[in-house]
Amino acid sequence: TNCDDRCDEDNMYWVNDYPICSYCYEDHYFRCPECGESYHEDYGNSTEDGTVCDDCVFDNYSSCDQCDTRVHNSILTIDDSTQREYCQDCADEYLVYCHKCGTYTKIDNSYTIDDVVYCTECVENFKNS
Repeated sequence: TNCDDRCDEDNMYWVNDYPICSYCYEDHYFRCPECGESYHEDYGNSTEDGTVCDDCVFDNYSSCDQCDTRVHNSILTIDDSTQREYCQDCADEYLVYCHKCGTYTKIDNSYTIDDVVYCTECVENFKNS
């Protein structure tokens, strides 16, 4: 059934210049919390903050390299000259913070000396100085 046949004009929503009846809208459309625009359920993207539209997820979120969760504020690392991004949960599980240079590094690329964590590069620089 066409939406025009089910509802009068007062009960219609306009999404991307297309009329949708209130029944279809309430069943299949959502409002993006980022931009306020309506989007169809097939075009929503799950993020750490909830579900957002395609445009917002690609403009405002990055993907965690470990678990693929879309995150607003990722933690950047550089491993073997490759920049990687992690969500907070994966960073807590797989990364440590170097107290010398202030970067995050994988646990297996770090050393703990007197209960202080250092990345491999800082330890190597210290050895060579």
